[in-house]
Amino acid sequence: MFGSIFKKRTRIEKALGVTFRDANLLREALTHPSYRHFEEPGGVDNQRLEFLGDAVLHLLLADRIYRSNPRADEGAMTETRRDIECGGTLAAKARGLGLDKFMRLGKSEYSSGLANADKTMEDAFEALMGALWIDRGLCCCAKVVDRLFKDELGEPVPRGAQRDALKDPKSALQWLSQKTYKTQPEYIPKGEEGSAHNRVFHFNVRVAGCEAEGWGEGKTKKEAQAAAAADLLGKINV
Repeated sequence: MFGSIFKKRTRIEKALGVTFRDANLLREALTHPSYRHFEEPGGVDNQRLEFLGDAVLHLLLADRIYRSNPRADEGAMTETRRDIECGGTLAAKARGLGLDKFMRLGKSEYSSGLANADKTMEDAFEALMGALWIDRGLCCCAKVVDRLFKDELGEPVPRGAQRDALKDPKSALQWLSQKTYKTQPEYIPKGEEGSAHNRVFHFNVRVAGCEAEGWGEGKTKKEAQAAAAADLLGKINV
């Protein structure tokens, strides 16, 4: 069953979008300690790779969460990462890659259902990340994380857009609208008040498909629109 792992393009490699240079690393990542103990004494299992992959995943998720949510505080980012790193999430990702079909376990463990247990799958996924780190490096691991966790992380916000969110909220909102909602923000004047020399403008901004709205005021229309954009960005936590 495991021989197919060494084909040029395996199911796992296709799902990852990566071909291992050293297929033995993939073999090691899918070797449960029970296999080493009962079937291959003196061999290796995936525990060392799991240790490494846990750190790799921790770092890359932190980086992606930080860049995707420039207005989120430390507590919110920590909670997001904790939710993603929970065993159930990682186990689901492992099964989606087909790791449960290729795990190497001791013979008795197959009948016990250990091959598909959440803990087994979580460990295998982290070991796979460790193997990728050694075999292909940081950039490859980052691309895999971006692809596999797209639903949980969303699209990373470019660094320029992060700066815009602080310095030019209208540009940041326009980027977000195009990327997420495939449309442009609509700025709606909501009146003005004050004397000719002390005028205050009010604006509302909406994005089709987004339930939240932004409201702002300023001494110029541009300033009021920027305030409305900043208000909406804050409500959608970008």
